[in-house]
Amino acid sequence: MITPDAAPPKRRWHPWPVGIALAVLTGMAINIGMVVIARRNTPVMADKGDYYAHSLAWQTEIDAAKASATLGWQAAVTGEADAVWVRLRDASGTPVRGLMGQLSAERNDVEAHDFAVDLAEVAPGDYRALRPHRVGGLYRLRIRLAPAVNAGANAAAPVVPWLDERLLVLP
Repeated sequence: MITPDAAPPKRRWHPWPVGIALAVLTGMAINIGMVVIARRNTPVMADKGDYYAHSLAWQTEIDAAKASATLGWQAAVTGEADAVWVRLRDASGTPVRGLMGQLSAERNDVEAHDFAVDLAEVAPGDYRALRPHRVGGLYRLRIRLAPAVNAGANAAAPVVPWLDERLLVLP
């Protein structure tokens, strides 16, 4: 029997409403963060031109890359704020001298940050490419080196260009 003087039953505290509210607020915070990140970055649709002509020339690139691989040359590529360095050694570790070429760098976001520059030999086996701008990030580097016209007789110089492609984070 319930008496009028009896205390009302205690209400239990349930954590579920607080948990649901925290989950909803966390989801909203994550979505707001993604919107802020998306607004800071430029949306880009990459259009690299005539894909058909590119595909026709691709077999030539594959053949040149295979020929480059048979040379056994090793390259150490490093990036600095104003230059990209390529240190090229043959299979025996001797510096490969007398080459000229080009380095092209592409980013996946903004095509305006891509660049192609000449590689010049500054020391035996050490080649430098000066960067036209200092936008850092992850770049796909394509290196193409061939014997210089005035290099004279270089026994290690390949008949085809030496090619290399790699990813590098530039400062």
